[in-house]
Amino acid sequence: MKAMNKSNEHVLAMGACFNDRADSHLVCVQNDDGNYQTQAISIHHQPRKVTGACFFVFSGALKASSGFLAKTSIVEDGVMIQITAETMDSLRQALRDMKDFSITCGKADQEENQELVHIQWTEDDHNFNKGVISPIDGKSMESITSVKIFHGSEFKANGKVIRWTEVTH
Repeated sequence: MKAMNKSNEHVLAMGACFNDRADSHLVCVQNDDGNYQTQAISIHHQPRKVTGACFFVFSGALKASSGFLAKTSIVEDGVMIQITAETMDSLRQALRDMKDFSITCGKADQEENQELVHIQWTEDDHNFNKGVISPIDGKSMESITSVKIFHGSEFKANGKVIRWTEVTH
């Protein structure tokens, strides 16, 4: 909600996490020339049905006269969805109400080759920090939430520094 309330009324951008339900994920790879290229990595010999992304951006600047219901574009390892201002208003209301929301993308006069962007509310995900073991007591950190500290404090003594980078709670 904070991201939505602080964002421009025509743009809504959010980061995403790894989705273990997706059968493919967008990744951005730098080639030998220094250029970036987007690739979709997927399960070998499996059709792609659900693609995960690292971020998404909704832009409410699509004109109704464009002939498109909505348009999707891959941007590095994320997705940009261009929608009309009216659809943006409906999307924001659905997010405030915590309701699922679907956006059909493609030409308004074509039913084939359309894509569906589906925003779905799910149960709280406790499936994180898998395989992380506490270096202090050796116990599993699975399902324990943590917050990154970007400008944390430091404690210096006897030529050593302790820097606070993450808090677990």
